[in-house]
Amino acid sequence: MLDPVEKTIEGTDFRYQPMMLKKSRAMFDGLTQRFGPAVASAIEGLSDADINSDMDMGAMLGNVSKSAAGLLRGFVAGLDPTYHAKLADDLAQQTRYRNEHGNFVSLAAGDVREQMFGANLLTESKLIGWCLSVQYADFLGPLRTLGMSAMSFRKMAGSTSGSPKESTGSSTE
Repeated sequence: MLDPVEKTIEGTDFRYQPMMLKKSRAMFDGLTQRFGPAVASAIEGLSDADINSDMDMGAMLGNVSKSAAGLLRGFVAGLDPTYHAKLADDLAQQTRYRNEHGNFVSLAAGDVREQMFGANLLTESKLIGWCLSVQYADFLGPLRTLGMSAMSFRKMAGSTSGSPKESTGSSTE
């Protein structure tokens, strides 16, 4: 039921043991309070995005960048140093890494993280993101689907528009 999940990130094997309910719920509540408004703002921003069926993916992504920028701004605002450290510490308690002898060792032991991530903050961020995606897969999966559905519906709404297509000024012959 709460089986550990393994993944290789930047050449290191990690094993995450999902948290039990009470600890998971407490972390989820903290994440929701800090980052829920950013996610809501990003989804609201999709309604302002100019998306239509004639766009290629690059143009579509460019038009939703305001929504993504709002999401990033909200994450940065919610991730103060104290909360960031607590989140990393709590997830490290649940995570092991494969050492040079091939054994899985606790990531929370000693100064392992200091050595492993001191010059690799992006790797630590990838690990945190992966741990959260494992822990809250039942929530994050539908949230991703909702975002993609919103973009698809916006794209379909643009394609059924009764307004004429803009002229490019070139002949179609």
